[in-house]
Amino acid sequence: MRRLRCEDLADGAEPGVEQVIAHGGEALQCEIGIAVHAVFGQRVMAEQPRPDRSLVVGAVAPHRVATVVAVVGRIVRTERAQPEAGQQRATNRVDDACCRGAFDQGQIPTVACFSKATVALGVDLDRLLGALQKFVDRHLAPVWGTPARLVRASGFVRRAWAMVFLDDADVKDALAYHDLTPDGFPLAKIFVRTTLRNGDKVSVSAAHELAEMLVDPAINLASTGPRNMLYAYETADPVESEEFPVDGVPMTDFVYPSYFEAFRKPGSTKFDHLGRLRRPFQILPGGYQIVYRNGRWTQIYGSKAKARRLAAEDRRGHRSTYRGHPPVRRSAARWGKVLATFATHPAAPLER
Repeated sequence: MRRLRCEDLADGAEPGVEQVIAHGGEALQCEIGIAVHAVFGQRVMAEQPRPDRSLVVGAVAPHRVATVVAVVGRIVRTERAQPEAGQQRATNRVDDACCRGAFDQGQIPTVACFSKATVALGVDLDRLLGALQKFVDRHLAPVWGTPARLVRASGFVRRAWAMVFLDDADVKDALAYHDLTPDGFPLAKIFVRTTLRNGDKVSVSAAHELAEMLVDPAINLASTGPRNMLYAYETADPVESEEFPVDGVPMTDFVYPSYFEAFRKPGSTKFDHLGRLRRPFQILPGGYQIVYRNGRWTQIYGSKAKARRLAAEDRRGHRSTYRGHPPVRRSAARWGKVLATFATHPAAPLER
């Protein structure tokens, strides 16, 4: 196997290699790793430096080598032409430990939660975040293996995922909150006015977005399902009309991993948290599912009424709209600080 170095990339070489290896510092490796993920929506690897100071950027399929060469080469040429800018980026870049897997793989992510909404949420923010933390600790994480630490913040927090409450997609500066946080981590947006206008609860929408972000942070997971369709790993959509209280705050129902296992027989196990589903890939009348069929991503519905209702909603800015279009744009750097934490013990007894 040949090794591709930065010198090759900068010169535009396109060898048929299976790995892309760049020669440079950790900050440059992070820049490359995040860029490759943004282009392909796939996870890449960054190893410790080898004796010759080369580092593996990631395994690359042969048909993608030329594109990766172009992407990495552009970064390398920019780094060489503007070394001062590269050093400035290094001070803002997540450390090497956070870049070895996409979106903090293998770590418990911190989710910075903050509100920029002028519309009342319908529940105190601290109370909501406390309930969401317990929702994750006692209900979601034991099933999906997706723990998280929620904090209330005044804005984006470095090296943290984010969940931001906004009025709607039209509010001033709302579109400054793009697909990812400023340093490239997952971002969920809850549009308060839109949610209330649809007759839904903000707390349920927040739990919905949080659950789906934790289970599928890159919005690229799917499973084979009935009728030769791919079913997106949207864990709340099929049961989104169902809810249950956590400390008196309504939270969303969500499907279990068994939901995506076609070999399961009806009634053989639990398919969602509240036990409303009887078989894999079932959609309740108040739910829907994103599927891939006939060469494109589309939606199927649990009822005609749900189809009409969803068609009338403003879906701009929702993470589900990125399916098939990997999130690549980073939000404006509006850094804040942690104001409060809401951690509970993940081994606490489940509420029945």
